[in-house]
Amino acid sequence: MLRDTDSDGRRDGADNCPVNANVDQKDRDGDGVADAIPNPYMTNFNINGGVAANTQARFTATVTQQTVSGVTVFNISSTGQSIDRSGAATVSKQIVIRGLTGGQKPDTPVIADGGMNVTGNMHIVANPNGAENCVQGCAVSVWTNGAVAAGNSISTCHMQGYSGGQCPNPALDPTNSQITNGADTGLDIVQNDPYTNASPAGNFPPDLFEYLFGVPYTEWASIKSMKTNTDAQTDCSHMGATSKGLHWVDSCSLNANTVVGSLTNPVILVVHNDAFNSGGGAEVNGIVFVFDDTPGTAPAVDGPDPGGGSIINGSLMSNTPFNGGGSGTFAVVYDPTLLDNIINNSGSEYRTIATVPGSWRDF
Repeated sequence: MLRDTDSDGRRDGADNCPVNANVDQKDRDGDGVADAIPNPYMTNFNINGGVAANTQARFTATVTQQTVSGVTVFNISSTGQSIDRSGAATVSKQIVIRGLTGGQKPDTPVIADGGMNVTGNMHIVANPNGAENCVQGCAVSVWTNGAVAAGNSISTCHMQGYSGGQCPNPALDPTNSQITNGADTGLDIVQNDPYTNASPAGNFPPDLFEYLFGVPYTEWASIKSMKTNTDAQTDCSHMGATSKGLHWVDSCSLNANTVVGSLTNPVILVVHNDAFNSGGGAEVNGIVFVFDDTPGTAPAVDGPDPGGGSIINGSLMSNTPFNGGGSGTFAVVYDPTLLDNIINNSGSEYRTIATVPGSWRDF
């Protein structure tokens, strides 16, 4: 006798859904799967948690959440059972919704792994509270692992003295905002800081990529996968004031008067294995990171090379030496509000799902 498991008048061999009654046999989307089966791999028994005795395997899934050190952690668990219910297996893992910067917010306007030898005129507005263990706040403008050749090329100041893309001339500085002026290097230039894993240990991170993104530089592809721009957008020509989130490009030369990002929706611009160039009054709101994916090996990637009155509001970072770049006049203005808007932004361009390391269980 031919079997009709779901008692819909259609024998199992001629029924496009033998476990759910469907007299009409409809397949409205034409995908070859009956409407009575919402998913080709799951029947209504599975989805609704019912028991389809001896006709279908089933599974259940649960999601709970907990707060760990202020972070919401989601616990996902699923248990599957065999058709005859004699076997079962459970798998589980934990996930979090993390921001783009899984590491730290930059606390310095300019950070370079290596030295700096700027050939143009670089103006920097310092983070007034950039130094640790400082009773009343100590300004920091530049933080490097190598030497900084200031010469007459670097001027730093507090925000109250900054105007027109430049720090003031010391002779025209009624607020005494100037910190470093050419050869007179101030304490805000923190240079030759050893790595934290050196002996004797310093404070500079041995992996600047991990410092910002929270994963080692060798795992850069996992961060690139979070980019907002398309694979075809390999340079900065697509970017403008409405750009937001992570943009990962192979080269970047910003055109005159281009504005990228905004105070509310800043960008993280990663220039991969190439220099960053800007001029003609171009302005970036966010973090610019010149990234060498094989740091310490020759040939080194050219460091940042802004100029032409361009401005970076936020932070300029490079895990390769900043030597010979900056051939024109440019400014980097530390803006804590803008950087907070990267860290705390709830927009989908600034958030991704990440698995908690070591949380997978299949036993």
